[in-house]
Amino acid sequence: MEDENDDSKLAAATTIKLLRIGAIRSLPECDPQPMHRDGQHLFQREVKQYLPPHALHLWIPLTTYTKQTGATIFAAGTHRIIGDWDLIKKKIGIMPSGIKCQQPEVDLGSAIIFDDRIFHQGAINSSQSPRTCVFFSFARGWFTDGVASEAHPGPRWANDSRVQTCWQEIE
Repeated sequence: MEDENDDSKLAAATTIKLLRIGAIRSLPECDPQPMHRDGQHLFQREVKQYLPPHALHLWIPLTTYTKQTGATIFAAGTHRIIGDWDLIKKKIGIMPSGIKCQQPEVDLGSAIIFDDRIFHQGAINSSQSPRTCVFFSFARGWFTDGVASEAHPGPRWANDSRVQTCWQEIE
């Protein structure tokens, strides 16, 4: 006889929840964001096996993302590396030799999906128009996003007034 609790455990493990919905806007001539993650690893130590994502972000551009509009730069593979950006640079060397960065150019209404743990940054918007997207953040049912909600009540990457006036996060 099957145990009904086994089914509920499986359902709890695969439940996905919506963490937040918002919009991000980069104004013209805005400086780049610092390289950052939107979340953290579950464990702040090396683990023996790769852990799958516990949170993902879905961005839908409301404008075309190009190098000129400052399309987001993603540091490939950094979702598997523990530590802050400076520590990662020390571990594997200067970015061009150790980390491959990608800057996808995408059309209005396309979708960008990425792991909460990947390092990324909005690039310089050298166009005359704001670059805007809406975002949806999803997580496994058991995950609580303490980093974004408690430690970073405002934009998670903005510490100075110049960046805050250029980058706007609306939740």
